[in-house]
Amino acid sequence: MTYGECSNMTESNKTDHPPYYQGSYECIDLMREIYGDEAVRHFCICNAYKYRFRAGKKQTEAAEDDIAKAEWYERYVMEKIPQNYAAWADRRIQYNTCKEDRSENNARL
Repeated sequence: MTYGECSNMTESNKTDHPPYYQGSYECIDLMREIYGDEAVRHFCICNAYKYRFRAGKKQTEAAEDDIAKAEWYERYVMEKIPQNYAAWADRRIQYNTCKEDRSENNARL
């Protein structure tokens, strides 16, 4: 299934193509048309960060769901908007390291 397709919505692909973002075109595809690739790249990076940051903290959503959403945005950037991926990947590694450090510090408190 590509990013612009929507077929046979199941529980496993609601992260990929939630029905509330569907129409004649997928929302993120229209965003690229309106705002351009650079803006959507940053939008995806920020959303991936947000979902990883809040994973496991929202009572109404499982941590795995947030991680799946973060991974969707990360894949979108890598597959659809690949420019500057190496620099972005470095920042992601730094964030994950910082998050692990915060978890260890919170465990000690």
